[in-house]
Amino acid sequence: MKSNPSAEISTPDSSRWTTPAVTPSQAWTERRESAAKGTAIDSDDDKMTEECLRSEYPVILVSKEEKERLRRPWRRSLIIKLLGRTVGYNFLLQRLQRMWRTDASFDLISLDQDYFLVRFENLKDYESVKFGGPYMVFGHYLVSQEWVPNFVPKNNKVRKMLVWIRFPALPIEYFDDIFLKRIGTQIGRPIKVDTTTSLASKGRFARVCVEVDITKPLVSKFVLDFQE
Repeated sequence: MKSNPSAEISTPDSSRWTTPAVTPSQAWTERRESAAKGTAIDSDDDKMTEECLRSEYPVILVSKEEKERLRRPWRRSLIIKLLGRTVGYNFLLQRLQRMWRTDASFDLISLDQDYFLVRFENLKDYESVKFGGPYMVFGHYLVSQEWVPNFVPKNNKVRKMLVWIRFPALPIEYFDDIFLKRIGTQIGRPIKVDTTTSLASKGRFARVCVEVDITKPLVSKFVLDFQE
């Protein structure tokens, strides 16, 4: 059976990065020293290496609680970029307002390297835009990805995106959320099954939103119970 990707674009998780964790003895030493100073150190997902801690520059450590406080306002945000073309802030804002027609307003924030960050006020608008599309501006794809902590535009490369995968002529008994996501894992990271598909009200094809790595060859076929 063939799978035809139709584009909704998103999120390079590959932009996430973590440095190697400290050893248990180092971590114990750091916490013991921290307790003596009355400052809690919790490196969370951003582990500080021994080299960083011995840097000639000031080292600013952030506790887990503080990270949660700082990141909470950005959880319903998307990072977007227009591939192959640069557009101005005001033009892009007006185009997105007309294209998305959200229930509530959203904030558009200009970042470096022609990236923009979009912060939504409500979850409905966030999910509608995230799973909608594909979005085109001047004939160019508008790539979007989920916001991730420690996003640095100059270090980010578009490697992963969300696409809608169609499975044509799939037998109706396989129109099951869990099973379709299982198929999706053979292509990438399954995100969502189309509502119409899950209700089995359209039996011509099944549709699953999958995060794919565009640097790798796309799977075009799969064998289901010995049938291609």
